[in-house]
Amino acid sequence: SMEENGLKVSHIQLPAQELMSTQNELNQEKVMGMVTAAKAGQFNPCSVEIIVSSDAHVLDGHHRWAACTELKMPIKVAVINTPIQNLLDLANGFEGVTHQGLNHFSKK
Repeated sequence: SMEENGLKVSHIQLPAQELMSTQNELNQEKVMGMVTAAKAGQFNPCSVEIIVSSDAHVLDGHHRWAACTELKMPIKVAVINTPIQNLLDLANGFEGVTHQGLNHFSKK
């Protein structure tokens, strides 16, 4: 687990536009769908935690992050106290099972 690697997680809120993406390929339709739903009051993409590195890179939750950036809203984040490169190396150590390896950080 991350804890065994000496990593700590902080649960906070940040302005979405202060974060950077690690994914180039975002599904714009999915993002705009979230934005539309948020504006209609049906869904708040910013209330579900995304996973972020200590140097402000999004590791998991890119579409929600992009939607909140568009909405200019703060987003709930689980900040792991290590830079993105370390996280990517660790995630690859989980044989690419990033989501399962990191799921226990996100509060359900």
